[in-house]
Amino acid sequence: MNERARLNNRPLESIRTETLPEGTLFVSPDDVLYQVVMAGSAGFRKAEPWPWPPHIWVSSIGKPQAVALVPGSLLARNYPVVAEGRPLPTMMPADFLGPDDRPGHYIFPNEQQAKLAAQLDEALAPQSGLTARKERGRWILSDGQVTFRVYHYRRNTLGEEMDLPIRFVEENIAAQLCQRGPNYWRYIPGWDEGTQDTPEQDSYASLESAIEAVVAEMAGVIPKTPSTPAMEEKEMEEPMQSNVETPPEAETTETESSIPAEPSITPPAGEEPEAEATPVERAAIESREESPKEKEKAKPPAKKGRAKPPAKKGRAKPPAKKGMAKPQASSRRKSSKKSAKKPSKKRREPAMIISVDIGYGYTKGVGPDGLRFSFPSVVGTAEEIRFATDLIHGEEERAIEYGDWRFFYGEQAMLQSRIQSTIFDRSRVHDNTYKILFVAALVEVNRSSPNNERAKVVTGLPVEFFNDRPEVIESFEGTYKITTDHTMKFIIESVFVAPQPFGSLFRELLNEKGKIANSDIERGRVGIIDVGTYTTDFVVSHELRYVQRLSGSIRVGWSEVVSQVQQALGDMYSLELMPHEVDRALQAGEVRVRGEPVSLEELVKPAITDVEMAVIARARDLWGAGADLDVILVSGGGGPRVYDAIHDVYPHARLLDDPFWANAEGFHRFGQRPATFEQ
Repeated sequence: MNERARLNNRPLESIRTETLPEGTLFVSPDDVLYQVVMAGSAGFRKAEPWPWPPHIWVSSIGKPQAVALVPGSLLARNYPVVAEGRPLPTMMPADFLGPDDRPGHYIFPNEQQAKLAAQLDEALAPQSGLTARKERGRWILSDGQVTFRVYHYRRNTLGEEMDLPIRFVEENIAAQLCQRGPNYWRYIPGWDEGTQDTPEQDSYASLESAIEAVVAEMAGVIPKTPSTPAMEEKEMEEPMQSNVETPPEAETTETESSIPAEPSITPPAGEEPEAEATPVERAAIESREESPKEKEKAKPPAKKGRAKPPAKKGRAKPPAKKGMAKPQASSRRKSSKKSAKKPSKKRREPAMIISVDIGYGYTKGVGPDGLRFSFPSVVGTAEEIRFATDLIHGEEERAIEYGDWRFFYGEQAMLQSRIQSTIFDRSRVHDNTYKILFVAALVEVNRSSPNNERAKVVTGLPVEFFNDRPEVIESFEGTYKITTDHTMKFIIESVFVAPQPFGSLFRELLNEKGKIANSDIERGRVGIIDVGTYTTDFVVSHELRYVQRLSGSIRVGWSEVVSQVQQALGDMYSLELMPHEVDRALQAGEVRVRGEPVSLEELVKPAITDVEMAVIARARDLWGAGADLDVILVSGGGGPRVYDAIHDVYPHARLLDDPFWANAEGFHRFGQRPATFEQ
């Protein structure tokens, strides 16, 4: 360890956290490691535990939440305050080398600890160009040419032992235990418990791995090679044709072993379980019943196939009689087909495709037959309304009941609920509010499609929160029984989760039937800036491939403007407005104070300028002048407000039509492709 690294290894000094710039890592008085994610004016300073997601934190530390840094600020109303902390040192590449200017090698008990140490070192050298990545069964810190530090581990994420002694001998490596590394490593979550290799730690999946997995799924849904409309028609028809032509004998053998099981769905009471028929059988039944002409065409080949080997069939009968297992299996197969045909009218209607985009500000959805809905992402306690008549929409004051929950949502919650809840940070997926908002979306769907109980869902998550994808799928899939003025049932058969900005890409790439309609997007290099309520996402797609190194997020969105205007209205006029009320006033351009309209223009200008500067600064960090991008698509609810500033810097930027709906519409179009839910 060189002299500078030795100085950086000295005890940390405590300072006021409100003085720390954005991106700084610091340790709280209770030894929790935080990173400053917001360092705005007027007290809008916030930090979040490093690293996310919170489920990697071990039980002895708990699951710390985001914190405010300025006592008495607006954020301090919603978050606990950490006013003092000990900032970690800023590092240079040479600081990671050993005393002989060679890479330092350290041994960790498990891969999770090695990975977090590498990522923490990367975070402490933000301007150095160093990147933590996995290479040949170890993690390294490198600038792409020179390796500065190596992080070995005894066990990988699968619990398999790594043969380190042989590696060290073969490569002539002199390694030391991680406890002899820099002092700041001890603030990594689970450091004290590191030798126990807890399942929680080993199950943690990196953001890169999660996005790579879903992009691989997308590659199977959207072909990489250019396609013509004729090719796409063939692509949509081939699966059904292959299912129709599959003989019954093949369905009972190869089909059961090669087709993955569908999600376990509990059928509503009184109906026969549908799991007895395989997906191939159901597809075959539907396709045969869809068109009488196709059914007639399918009959002759079936007869010919049976007539070709009459002698063999005669010889095949005696073996079948010897064993009872085969006839029983055959009869079960026949009976399952009969039972599958009973609710044939229901089977003929495929599950409807719906998209649900649950944002910090609004929850939006798109479904069949022009279905569209949106409502503020707010849920609240279901109050007993003492007085209501039809004249004042009393019939609308019904609570939603689902399981043990009884709640209002959207505008109703904002108006009537004494206790309201919304989603503020990336713990959203782990919060009941997120699931309740999905239930509320199903209520909206039922109002337009009351007779359709089966659905498949496409939804999205912000880029930096994408690790939560498996939990979203597990949470949303299943059977729902929801009560309002009537009881509704839903079976969510399948859920696909995509990185949120890809919804805008899909909206421009696909037509309403899910077919590729824009070859420039398909073959081009496209940047996307999705300005949401609390986050702005930046994504680059190169010929429909996600480009990791040119994509990212910042914790800045339209909420910055809302928060600053909200605070100003409170200071100037003693108005105590909720964020959604302020947002509505911003859309109108004015607010009423004691019955008189007051323009918000002077309050909005400086707030929007702060957001514009943050968005453009991040875009420049990722894309520079953007000369290698064919087009930059601007979307999201905040997109129209900052588009002019983006266009001044990037003349080839284009604001999407109706950007508020872009992601939800794109997800719905993506769901129309048959391959989407086959992954």
